Amino acid sequence: MFSNIKRVLFKIINPYSDDLVSVLDKFIVVEPKTITKIDYFNEMIKMYSNIIKEDTEDLIAICDEDIFKNTLMNLLIIIIGLVALWIGVQIWSESHIGFSDMIVNFFLTSVSILFGGLALLAGSYGLLTKSSVIIEKNLRSVVVIVDSPIKRLKSTKKINFSQIEDIEISYTTECTGGQDYYSPANDPADTWVVSLITYNGDSILIYSGDYKSRLKAESISEKISKFTNKSISHKSYLD
Repeated sequence: MFSNIKRVLFKIINPYSDDLVSVLDKFIVVEPKTITKIDYFNEMIKMYSNIIKEDTEDLIAICDEDIFKNTLMNLLIIIIGLVALWIGVQIWSESHIGFSDMIVNFFLTSVSILFGGLALLAGSYGLLTKSSVIIEKNLRSVVVIVDSPIKRLKSTKKINFSQIEDIEISYTTECTGGQDYYSPANDPADTWVVSLITYNGDSILIYSGDYKSRLKAESISEKISKFTNKSISHKSYLD
């Protein structure tokens, strides 16, 4: 259920980040860091459609979209989380006729509260953070910047080109008619995602777009491939 709600919400509103100047200013003062483990929670929250802020011969800068849309999106997620928590409390407050009813109610309450709590965390995190990805050919590195007014939520990860194994374009659909990367369903819920796969198995989200974004995803991947001299792999997933 959460997957379906998330995919619908992602199609309604998408987030935005700082302008390129402020992003590049931060990039200039960043000290090189070796990537350890990409935070899965960060990846999940940032799974929105992105915009290409800058695209030159030596640099690609990809940012989250409109901050107004980002705010509305995350407020909506928070509201859904609160509703889920309320439903969980209502389910548990119902009278338990027998042991089996109590077990069922406990299960439904736990699922509802867990979903609501995750939605609250996701919405709050989304409201407080903005992300940008800068791929610099001359410096041979990828920099992932998460900015926030809260210092603990700020982060900067630098991935050297030598750490990248390949570039993955993934197509995800809910359709079960045998659609794949080469014959997509073009369903409004479909997504096209570009990720960098490192040698230690981490996946770094670079770009995420809707069902109309195949050409843009392929264009970004080809540009990164030229920068890094890494191959491009194509994957299909059923959600």
